[in-house]
Amino acid sequence: FTAEWLIEVSDPKKEKIIFHRDISNGKIELASYFKDKAINERLSIYADDVKSDETILFLTLMNRNKSSFYETFEEARVFKNIFNWFNYVFSVNSPSQPITNYSYLMNNDIVDKISDILRQFSTGITTFNFVELPIEKVFSKIPKELCDEISNSLTEQLKYSKERKNKCNPAIMLRSNDNSMYIIRFNENGEMIAQTFQFNHSNTNSKFSLNEESDGTVRLLDLIEIFLTDSKGKVYVIDEINRYFHPLLTYRLVEKYLELAADNYIQLIVTTHESYIMDFSLLRKDEICFVNKDDNGRSEIYSLEKFGERFDKKICLAYLKGSYDAIPKFEKDVSDKSVLSE
Repeated sequence: FTAEWLIEVSDPKKEKIIFHRDISNGKIELASYFKDKAINERLSIYADDVKSDETILFLTLMNRNKSSFYETFEEARVFKNIFNWFNYVFSVNSPSQPITNYSYLMNNDIVDKISDILRQFSTGITTFNFVELPIEKVFSKIPKELCDEISNSLTEQLKYSKERKNKCNPAIMLRSNDNSMYIIRFNENGEMIAQTFQFNHSNTNSKFSLNEESDGTVRLLDLIEIFLTDSKGKVYVIDEINRYFHPLLTYRLVEKYLELAADNYIQLIVTTHESYIMDFSLLRKDEICFVNKDDNGRSEIYSLEKFGERFDKKICLAYLKGSYDAIPKFEKDVSDKSVLSE
């Protein structure tokens, strides 16, 4: 890290610096944000410990073994609140990463809702059920350090969930490269258990495990939390949301999200190469942005809104024709005789 700062913006013209840290020169500015001098004195001590340490953020340090500090100084909880937002509310996900730990599938109150969503996306799945496994059998396959980490993480999730009064059941998901999956959670008695689940399909009595489902179905299950979360203000960032999806399924996923977003108060930020969803019947101008790479390899992001397009224009076709840049620029093949003769 080279720099770090935390600023409160109460309105566009008014900013309050909570702290500003320049790691390159070992300086950290602790402004008079807190009225209690004792808070500032304690923060100065903490800041001095890491002023030149480029391997750790001050915000991270302020959330390690600081429970007694926040109990004594309630005003300083801004550090904890911001840290928790990044840790539990702001969710950044790569194309191969599930955004969910599948804990929502264990809530009996919404099993029917989940099954309905899976049917709406033409997966062939009608219902699903859980199969419990001996926790010792699962833990015997992984290092002890990871077992301890799972236990500690579940305990923290449960504590945070109770504070926020969330309905979801905290869980940790373990999944192998072949999509064999285990869910680790606490049961009603506070005991750690392991589960996996099986899917029922229409027109057959056979039961299917996750690794027997299609890549598209697995990807949909990875993203299903978007439609089920009760965490107000949740922000999901998903890279390549169209991975393994048919263009129509990607369109339907965004459409379904927009139907629920107003009530769920969640935000979805995605990257995609699926131009089919650039449709004014689905998205507004200000909801579509392009990323264009210049000749020097620098990327610029800009909104479709700046082009002032009419609402009846076929944006997808215009984009593919290069009207907004942000498309591949292919070089001519030097082995092409027409190029060599020029």
